[in-house]
Amino acid sequence: MGRQGQRRSAFRDEATTLQRHVQAYALERTDPHSETELIESHMFLKEKRDSKTKGRTVAGGNEQRDYISKDDASSPTIATESVLLTSILDAEEERDVSVIGIQNAFIQTRIDNEEDMANSKIRGVLVAMQLDIAPDVYKPYVTTDRKGAKQLIVQCLNAIYGTMIAGLMYYTKFCRSLLSRGFKFNPYDPCVANKQIDGTQMTICFHVDDNKLSHISPKANDKMIKWLRQEYESIFEDGTDKMTVNRGKIHTYL
Repeated sequence: MGRQGQRRSAFRDEATTLQRHVQAYALERTDPHSETELIESHMFLKEKRDSKTKGRTVAGGNEQRDYISKDDASSPTIATESVLLTSILDAEEERDVSVIGIQNAFIQTRIDNEEDMANSKIRGVLVAMQLDIAPDVYKPYVTTDRKGAKQLIVQCLNAIYGTMIAGLMYYTKFCRSLLSRGFKFNPYDPCVANKQIDGTQMTICFHVDDNKLSHISPKANDKMIKWLRQEYESIFEDGTDKMTVNRGKIHTYL
């Protein structure tokens, strides 16, 4: 597949992901208050370290600053010192180490409170893709703006990249998952958690959807990775968006 074909495929894959987790409605349904809370969404292409092209829909979360405070939306991130210190510990104890990437982490995070759901406006090519993927779902709700460009108003049922609360909602969900597995969080870094397995410590560090997992036993890591796949892996029909797992002595993390 040529470069242009890769780009089209990346756009379509991202549009398919978006289609599964948003609900369209007519512009007339928005009242004057919610109209002011509409945020623009755009799709970007990113070339990853493995040279694959990835599409990403990004909402203009900066437009939410008028009604969502930074304190209400801030999500913890791992300290650089924690990454370095746990890596030293991994080497000293000769642990088996895995670096795990969870794909589409935000969009898998369901929003329970409708008041927290973002109302987003998409235009142009992204509208055309949604119509191509699910015409019966979206066609009745397509309108045009003052310049004649097609637009679509959608309610985001799940967290979407770029909105102010997306990171915090995913963080909260992931923490609940770890606690349910018996992990205890480091009191000095809320993105580091430990669990005793067969008398030895398993450690997981995470920065949003990038995780570093370590334990002396490769089999213990196998079981944890299997559980993460069950909880967080979302695979499309073409096999894309599998959770990435890198194991060995050399890793690229963050």
